[in-house]
Amino acid sequence: MSEKEIILARVQEKQKLRKARRDISRMLLFAIGLGFLTLFTKWLSKQIGAFYIPVIFQWNSITLILSLISVWNVQKFIKKDELQKAYRFTVIALLAGILFLAFQIIGLIKLSEQSDFWHNLLFPFTFIHSAHLIVGLFLFTRILAKLGNFSIHSRNDQYAISSIYFWYLIAAAWLGFIICGSWGS
Repeated sequence: MSEKEIILARVQEKQKLRKARRDISRMLLFAIGLGFLTLFTKWLSKQIGAFYIPVIFQWNSITLILSLISVWNVQKFIKKDELQKAYRFTVIALLAGILFLAFQIIGLIKLSEQSDFWHNLLFPFTFIHSAHLIVGLFLFTRILAKLGNFSIHSRNDQYAISSIYFWYLIAAAWLGFIICGSWGS
């Protein structure tokens, strides 16, 4: 190895170390935040009362997990240029998203029958989440159309990857809220 290659290898190693430290710091902050959120939810539920989550929302969370598995497969198959499989999993993700939206609407109807603090917190969150879900369904409909036209593939996947990350974000918000609420009960 020449001196230049040795220096380049050391610089790359230092960059990897910095990235690893940054990732560990982020994970630590996330864990601390999650712990704080859990303790806060426990305290809040003792002050105000039990956290009411309609049973339909638990079914909703199962549907969401099915959707996330499908979306993860879409991402994997696009990177491998297996577009037929990506298309099939996009259809499954869309169907799971539509079922999720139906459960959201049923949950909103159940929430409208109740009037307490948790209703006042969960109702707007569910409504806002439903609006974002509709945007996500629109994005996945576009992905489906683009996969059908073969305009998304491993070298042109930015639109799909951005849409998938949006789906992950709204899924994390929903699951985080439901899990913290369930622990608070």
